[in-house]
Amino acid sequence: MRTHIRDKRAPLGIALTSLTPTQLARLRALERYDISFVAKRLAREKGMSAVSAESAVLEFKRYIGLAVLGYRGLAVPSQEVDEVWHAFLLFTREYEAFCRNAVGFFVHHVPSASDRKLSGSARLAEAYGRVFGFAPSKGGHCATCTSCRASLSAGTCH
Repeated sequence: MRTHIRDKRAPLGIALTSLTPTQLARLRALERYDISFVAKRLAREKGMSAVSAESAVLEFKRYIGLAVLGYRGLAVPSQEVDEVWHAFLLFTREYEAFCRNAVGFFVHHVPSASDRKLSGSARLAEAYGRVFGFAPSKGGHCATCTSCRASLSAGTCH
């Protein structure tokens, strides 16, 4: 059974309009889940600006959202998202609770070989475009053009 999203703002800015009730609930929980402590750690230890760290956290949540929707084996979209994931994994109890409460299952971080990464990258771009309606962010900026420097938190380019 599919549910159509009735409110104007879909969780995490997804473009899909038809989700199962479980998917919708998980995506909303994922969006609301507070992992600001990870962004603060990245700002403090990696020298990221607060805006860049928050943007990377949003992209991490979108990436995990793809797993909620059934996508598996996708490449990590950017170095910044990988930094979020690595920082979050250091908080083992919090990461386990995040997976259990927001995602519904444990999401393992599995480094990939370069040949698998290429196929995972193509699948990521396809899945991201289908779910969010735009390409994955690279460093907090639109990945589809070089002139765009708008934040992707609005989910649009230009």
